[in-house]
Amino acid sequence: MYTRRNSNSDFFQTHIALTTTTTTTTFFIRKVIEFTIFSQHNTKIENNKHTIFASIMSAADENRTEKIQDGFQINWMILRDADTGKVIWQENKDLSSSGAEHKAEIPTKILDLRAVSREINFSTVESIENFRLDQKILFKGRIMEEWLFEMGWVSPNTTNTWQSTIEAAPESQMMPAKVLNGNVTIETHFYDGDMLITKSVVRLYYV
Repeated sequence: MYTRRNSNSDFFQTHIALTTTTTTTTFFIRKVIEFTIFSQHNTKIENNKHTIFASIMSAADENRTEKIQDGFQINWMILRDADTGKVIWQENKDLSSSGAEHKAEIPTKILDLRAVSREINFSTVESIENFRLDQKILFKGRIMEEWLFEMGWVSPNTTNTWQSTIEAAPESQMMPAKVLNGNVTIETHFYDGDMLITKSVVRLYYV
């Protein structure tokens, strides 16, 4: 009987220990599961917040882009002999309208100049944080040269003149006007940072 009671007692104690362990483990697992569910729920809330915030920012960026594009205009452009300041060519119309190819008749003597000074006069209603140009010179559709220009901050409701000096290529690399005539286009992208404001395409004819 004693031995049996000990046996039963051992079994009972073991049973109690197992039950306690199982209960504790179950409680811990339940807490882990609840915490995981709570964490996943919070993650979904955070993801939703990020999605909503990103949508708001995207809509704001699109609205700002449209405002800058609508309020931007090229007023005139001048090319000068950089050494003498003499005007070689001038155009008093907006050459920045996207989707249209413009025509420019340039005096042939511009090809003999050491350097050309280019002046762009433009107006903007909105502020531009980092105004810059990416200009490509194409011959029969193939890029011959690419120039990058950066102006930086432009205040809102202003008219500005941007002057840049472009040096000519070595004479040995220059092609004659009769070859270039009508086959050269200048493709200019106007940016605010990485945001495209407008694009200009001008085909050159040497006269």
